[in-house]
Amino acid sequence: MIWFLMEAQLSDGEKNLFNELPQFEEKIKTFNLNDLAIQERAKNNQIEVLYNGLCLSLKDYLSKNKISKIFLGLSGGIDSAVVLCVAAQIFNKKNINAIMMPTKYTSKESLRDAKKLAQNLSVNYSVKKLDSLINKLNNFFNEDFKNLKEDIQKKIYKQGLGE
Repeated sequence: MIWFLMEAQLSDGEKNLFNELPQFEEKIKTFNLNDLAIQERAKNNQIEVLYNGLCLSLKDYLSKNKISKIFLGLSGGIDSAVVLCVAAQIFNKKNINAIMMPTKYTSKESLRDAKKLAQNLSVNYSVKKLDSLINKLNNFFNEDFKNLKEDIQKKIYKQGLGE
């Protein structure tokens, strides 16, 4: 009996495992059903399994949708850093564009971290300042959004990425 639960396992239908293949990897293996020995289950590193699953999912999505370039908003935070690391693992680095879109609310540490990560991963990096756009919108919505300047920054950032 072969089970596919994020991995391929060869089992006798009881609790005996004869073989299992790595998770989230393409692998072809031939079994001699007359020569099987019971094995212990692998102790998988759950973070590695999750990372491999993210890589495979993104790779499949990009391939199936024929996406040839990636534009990623890089904030200097953990979320965008993880996404960039996954993208750099599975995609042609010359086609990855990490874009930092700072405003007056962006810390120097975030700017430094974003630039350093892009350099370490050897991907394209650029900075597109949003202050003038935010100032225009703040003036336009001055009465409507008196105390929501940071909220406007987030909305512009998301619109800049096409979300």
